Amino acid sequence: MAAVSPMKPVHLASVAFISITTLSACTGVPEPAGGTERSSARSSLLPGALVAGYKHAPERSRFAPGAGTRSYVENGFAKQGGDFGVLAVDLTNGGVFASRSSTGARLGYVGSADQHNASVRDYFVGAGMPVEQIVGVRIRTVHEASGTTEDAFKNGVGQPKKFGYLSAIERAIDGVAIAESVAWAQLDDAGRVVAETIYWPDIPRARVDEALTFAAAIGKGAWPSLSTLPPGLSAGRVVIHHTPFTQRVPLDAIVTYDAHDPAAKSARHFDRQGAELRLNHERAGAGPESAK
Repeated sequence: MAAVSPMKPVHLASVAFISITTLSACTGVPEPAGGTERSSARSSLLPGALVAGYKHAPERSRFAPGAGTRSYVENGFAKQGGDFGVLAVDLTNGGVFASRSSTGARLGYVGSADQHNASVRDYFVGAGMPVEQIVGVRIRTVHEASGTTEDAFKNGVGQPKKFGYLSAIERAIDGVAIAESVAWAQLDDAGRVVAETIYWPDIPRARVDEALTFAAAIGKGAWPSLSTLPPGLSAGRVVIHHTPFTQRVPLDAIVTYDAHDPAAKSARHFDRQGAELRLNHERAGAGPESAK
């Protein structure tokens, strides 16, 4: 089998942002999605040949910061903070995140995972998310624990217990997965948002067309580089990667063939020539300042 071309770094990161408060409460791998949706409708275009995404905003959110809410700008974010938590809008890229503060009231969820998935999907669609770009919903169980650290170590109390769910919407445009777009929410029993992160940027139509052409070639067996890929990879798919929420730079997007490497327990990315690419966040020490 022919050797793969040397890896070349790509200045584009690939990591979905989840607020630290919620991420630390999630355990396990995503549970199976409650179904997959497809639409043959061609995604709407914006002037300049961009496929419209979804821009969340405080007025579209069901997150309430609580009593004493005040608005302020801090570190490049427009924030609304109260006694329950903070909702922030990135003034660079428009991404939105909200989370409960450590002293905010605990708002749990006792419904089923399927109910939570449906409620989160309905919430985002009702707020304006294009339904033809929703291809599934993944769920994570949220756990919380109470008690002191000393109790946890000495007495075995304070062990995590199921507190609710976090449902994440999966995005695709004309059937092509958009890897870094993120939209998830955690709801309470009353349908109020406990935490959320949303970044669904507009995508260049040219990148979508490129991905569709690439996928068609693979489907017809007309991609010679497929036989030159490293052995042991799982069957892959064509994906669009875009600059993620955490990289506060102008949006960029690339098309790759992604295949899972069981040995490395991660995805590997290849261009149309079969050369392996390494996304910016995969390089040691890469950070927002290294994206160009």
